[in-house]
Amino acid sequence: MISALIKNSRFFGRLLLELVHVYFRNQQNPFLGFKFPGGSVPPNWSFDAMASSSIRIQLWGLLPGQEFSLLMHRISKYWEASSKDSALRPDLWDLLQQARMMRFLNPSRTIEFGSGNSTVVGMSSPGEFTSVESSDFFASKTRQYLRNAGFSSEEVKNVKHAVAKLTAWPATGEHVWLHDIHLEPADFIYIDGPPLNEQSSVAADVIVQNLVKNNTVILFDSRKDNAIWLQKALNLSGGDWRLMVLPYPSNDCLLMSFTHPRWEEFTSEFFLTPGGPSPGPLIAPKNKRGRSPVVRSS
Repeated sequence: MISALIKNSRFFGRLLLELVHVYFRNQQNPFLGFKFPGGSVPPNWSFDAMASSSIRIQLWGLLPGQEFSLLMHRISKYWEASSKDSALRPDLWDLLQQARMMRFLNPSRTIEFGSGNSTVVGMSSPGEFTSVESSDFFASKTRQYLRNAGFSSEEVKNVKHAVAKLTAWPATGEHVWLHDIHLEPADFIYIDGPPLNEQSSVAADVIVQNLVKNNTVILFDSRKDNAIWLQKALNLSGGDWRLMVLPYPSNDCLLMSFTHPRWEEFTSEFFLTPGGPSPGPLIAPKNKRGRSPVVRSS
């Protein structure tokens, strides 16, 4: 027993550091910029959800037959290659959440805007997958890293380069990002591109290209402005779309229609609120004129 503790002392040391890290993240900014009316805490909060990605990965690594062992291996190989170019370190918590969702929903077609570590998850998931990258340089780099991670040359062709341009949104004059690529409606959409800037934090391809159906789930990588904007646009064009925050420490959020055939099952699995509504309306960001953006149906 004592020898086992000594052997795993490094693991337990890292575990303690991660717990301290999680505590201070919670104290500083538990919802990473999301604001809730009256300071109400969303019902998808749980202590279990506070465990950081490093803790989860290390604990799962102690168990035989990991469910996502191949995915973890590919992410590791991708990071090994991309780290040489000073790429962003993979957020294992968010990547595993994305992988669990895609395995749970089993989408026949997935679209990703913005390539990177999440592309490894999309490539490893079932169904048809397309990644749209607005930078030709980064699209080329992503393909290179994917090959290093064990994907075939045919598979990496699913990473497409498409120029994203700022376009004035009709009736409001707001500027939104649109990619010059034709896409078919998808069951799962991941939005992490194009890069955010002061001109606009909204990508409108989902609306303009009619990429969503009632059974489409849209996952955002911390782009709350984009999520709020799209929720308004989708609801004004018909539907009942709910905006949900992923459990801490994730900074991602998700749009899903209340009419989705697996709504109750999905929210019970991922948000700990069986059949319940979204955690409450998020406060829409103000534009430069101090007004919340409004999208009108044409």
